[in-house]
Amino acid sequence: ERSMEEWLEKFSDSRNSMRAIAAKCVAADYDKEGNGDEIIKRLIGMIKVEDVNTRRGAVQCLGLIGEKILDEITDLMLTTDDMMVRASCAKIIGAVALKNPDSVESFPQKCLDAMVKAATEIPDPITKLSIMSGLSQIGTNNERALDAIILISQKSDDVALLTQCMNTLGTIAESKPEWKGKIKKGLEDSKKAMKDLEGAEYVLQMVDVQLEKVMGDGFIAAAASKGGKGDNDVALEKMKGFFSKM
Repeated sequence: ERSMEEWLEKFSDSRNSMRAIAAKCVAADYDKEGNGDEIIKRLIGMIKVEDVNTRRGAVQCLGLIGEKILDEITDLMLTTDDMMVRASCAKIIGAVALKNPDSVESFPQKCLDAMVKAATEIPDPITKLSIMSGLSQIGTNNERALDAIILISQKSDDVALLTQCMNTLGTIAESKPEWKGKIKKGLEDSKKAMKDLEGAEYVLQMVDVQLEKVMGDGFIAAAASKGGKGDNDVALEKMKGFFSKM
């Protein structure tokens, strides 16, 4: 049986499977000897190193540990000047939701507010992608996260981020039909907010596709009316596959 130290060393392993096993073992026993806070501190330190495998292992492990780490990770996301650390923090927040689905409904409002702030105020495309991927995990079962996505779609002037918002809203509408009314209004308000935004023509078309989808015409029919669904599917697949690389 490996020690905690030996499992932590495995975070730098190039094999995804080994990092996943190590992350599960550390998360399961990190507080076994009463030094859990020290282990968490070490894990947070690992997301600051250059080695990408170590960072990925730490992100996965912190996500498994769950809500306990959210407060510190949220603060770090908003205060660090390191783009990779900030993106890792956003990934961890999403990983907590992905790996602890029972916690999604009560997800801390502080995290959601911080994700909106980072997505709309920090000019960092990697962090923005990470945040939207995280919100897509949370928003399928948390209406406050849906509100956060809608708010980002109305405040942001980043066309790539707005594209991700539209895809996420459409996906949530499919899984949560009871939220379609709110999503419809959010799409309409977002369309008004970006009507004069330079380069937003494709996003505006996507809004129309999602509105038709929400109003009951179905995604395939709506996409066909706009000339196909290829670009929309590509963006969706990028977001769905985001956490599979951790």
